[in-house]
Amino acid sequence: MRAHGENGERRPTGTSLVETLVATALLGIVLVALLGGVTRARHVLESARQLDEAEAVAAEVLATARRLHVLQLAELLAEDDPTGARATWRSNHPPSDHLPPEWSELLTSWREAVDGLPGGRLIVSVRGFDRLGPDVDDVPLLHARFVQLAVTVRWREGVRERATWHQHLFG
Repeated sequence: MRAHGENGERRPTGTSLVETLVATALLGIVLVALLGGVTRARHVLESARQLDEAEAVAAEVLATARRLHVLQLAELLAEDDPTGARATWRSNHPPSDHLPPEWSELLTSWREAVDGLPGGRLIVSVRGFDRLGPDVDDVPLLHARFVQLAVTVRWREGVRERATWHQHLFG
């Protein structure tokens, strides 16, 4: 399309091919940047969802375990000797055969709680000791002045392994 100038001459009013190519290239760069940002935002949201789920599982397991007596916890968690200084249960191990059915069901429900996380695993442990501070020695739970209850939830996020850890100290 052409318009007439002051002297009656015609001047172009459209865009040239070069201008169109530059505008298209700029638009492409902006779109690529936006798509990268959207992809990153999606990953961040998924990571936050997984962390929220892991935190909720850890908090629920800790709250349930705190309602039990320390010796019940040791019996529930111990894979061999519940009278020792430590007892640990891992969700990738089946519950012990010596447990009452309601405790086996409890451990199964804890295992199922981490199934929604990719590569989700749960570790619950109790540990007895007689004093607070660094480098404390473990003592049998029956004689412990203090007992630490720890709940760890681990999961995979792409190639990274993530974890959240909650604890409660009885004493």
